[in-house]
Amino acid sequence: METLDVANVVQVSPEDYLTREFNVPVFCHIGPEYYVRHKEGLNFDFSHFRKSPHEYESIFLPYARVTDILITGHYWDPKSPIFFSKEDMKSLISGSQ
Repeated sequence: METLDVANVVQVSPEDYLTREFNVPVFCHIGPEYYVRHKEGLNFDFSHFRKSPHEYESIFLPYARVTDILITGHYWDPKSPIFFSKEDMKSLISGSQ
């Protein structure tokens, strides 16, 4: 984080990251409550997500649309939903999503 401060990279909220445009480099940290949702519409509960990740689906694509560089640093369970697929990446590149 100190490196980002020295480089004048600004941290913004997940909401601002998705809705605003910036003339300076920015980053945001998003936890799973921002990139997954329960398949049956239940409120996000981290404890439940850790126990039952297969009950969730990815809602990460809005972040992928506005992100130039993605750096992840989290534990991933193979039963968790993937952030985005190869097909999603192709559609983002072609502009069809």
